[in-house]
Amino acid sequence: MSPVERLTAADQAAFEATCHLAFHEVAHPADVEIYQRVTDPERTFAVREDGEMVATGANIARELTVPGATVRMAGVSAIGVIAGHTRRGNLTAVGAWATVVHGTTTRGNVSFLRGGGSEDCSITPILGQVPYYSTYQDGAIGGNFTVRRLHTCWFGLIRVHVGGNALMVGGRFGDPDAMEIVTNVIGGNLGCFNNVPQAHVGDSQGEPNIVGGHKRGECAAL
Repeated sequence: MSPVERLTAADQAAFEATCHLAFHEVAHPADVEIYQRVTDPERTFAVREDGEMVATGANIARELTVPGATVRMAGVSAIGVIAGHTRRGNLTAVGAWATVVHGTTTRGNVSFLRGGGSEDCSITPILGQVPYYSTYQDGAIGGNFTVRRLHTCWFGLIRVHVGGNALMVGGRFGDPDAMEIVTNVIGGNLGCFNNVPQAHVGDSQGEPNIVGGHKRGECAAL
């Protein structure tokens, strides 16, 4: 693996293709055009293996209004890793507007702590004309999975193998279909407490979770 590399305008086609592939998506020209409107090429980054991009990231220049002032800030976005080039440590998102993980194996623990952007489910150009949301889907976590006080439009834990415990506490979500916790295999305990809406199957048509320990709280029936 190469060190993290700052990209240029000439790298953007490969950057978009790699990022979309990491999310199991096709980089349609219309989508790419929207993303490039809000992305400065010099604020995009990648890791390569044998010359090919396998991981991406970006920080997007934004303004944040706080009491008495408007300040500049960086929104972390486009974090993607192609399947087969997975993380070996922990993944911790603290106050992130969105954390979207698909098809990824994290060897350690995964934590989504606070943040979430907004419970408002209106579309946002920051995420490519979709609402704020966070999810971990179609992957594996070697350790524990923890979500605390996440306030966003939608969240789901779907088709994930978790080696340890999975705990989701204090979430507030604008979409009544949020908190879909389905089709997971949990080695330890599965606990869901004080979430609005409460954990449920939703419209996912998912299967019951297989849990090696105990199902507790809102997840007792899941």
